[in-house]
Amino acid sequence: MGFKYFLLPVASLSLLTLATAPESRADTLLESSDAQPKLISTEVQESPQTESPQSVTNDSESSEAWKFSIEPYVFAPLRVQGPITVRGVTANIDAGLGQVLEALSFAAAARARLEKDQFALFTDLYYVDLKGSGLRSINVLEGPRGRTRAIDAATTVNTSQGIYDFAAQYRFGSDRPDPNGGLVLSVSPYVGVRVVDVATSLDLQVSSTSRTGRREISSQRFLSSSQTKVQPLLGSELKLIVTPEFSLFARGDIGGLGLGGGENLSANGIVGAAIKIGNSTNLNLAYRTLRLNLSNTDASPNSFDITQTGLQLGLQIRF
Repeated sequence: MGFKYFLLPVASLSLLTLATAPESRADTLLESSDAQPKLISTEVQESPQTESPQSVTNDSESSEAWKFSIEPYVFAPLRVQGPITVRGVTANIDAGLGQVLEALSFAAAARARLEKDQFALFTDLYYVDLKGSGLRSINVLEGPRGRTRAIDAATTVNTSQGIYDFAAQYRFGSDRPDPNGGLVLSVSPYVGVRVVDVATSLDLQVSSTSRTGRREISSQRFLSSSQTKVQPLLGSELKLIVTPEFSLFARGDIGGLGLGGGENLSANGIVGAAIKIGNSTNLNLAYRTLRLNLSNTDASPNSFDITQTGLQLGLQIRF
């Protein structure tokens, strides 16, 4: 009897345990799964690469910002040719580099450029002052008939030339090297204003004989003239980027277009190469031809028709 009473509570406890076992085991499994450390996958999932906002901002700022550069340069004429007429007296100039350097009194030249994207503003300022003497053949106008004769004269020729360009330019094409190593070509026409200021003086020491040979003519005269012309300017620039460190360029323009009284024409052509020698510095070496043809319509004519050809060396610095 006592044994039965002992089995009854044991059986009841067993039934209760069986009824609650699944729930408790499930809870235990959940608790054990939460307690176990999670495995972190080491596999890197590739996602589309996008530029960081900072890099995008920097690129946009660099493309939208104004950029400034300046290029002081030296133009060394290997040949200077042409007639200069001062109050009817014409001196024919034909000088080489040595004579030009000997006569050089002062020279200064520089280009400055302000650009943003494909648009640019630039100026080219050139001034030279020459003073030279030598034996020249000149033509002197005789009287109202306008007859001329050739005489030899020791002349001192002083001339100053100022050429000042102001223009706006638009570029078609890229000005950055091709990342794949290809050639990059751009064309940049420009339009603007050119101011030409020329002053000339002749100090003549004339000694010759008349046509009949009967008497000797000896005289000394000092003549001077100056001209200032404001010319419309049209031109274009061609640039070929070969490598990030080397490019070729050509530039040509014409001013005056024959407008105004008398001759009023200027022409400029340059072909060269640019070599990158620093992060913001280029060395530009070129061959240049410069022509000025100016005259007036006064009774005592003044004219300046000089062609200069030579080498040009410039150092372009970008800021």
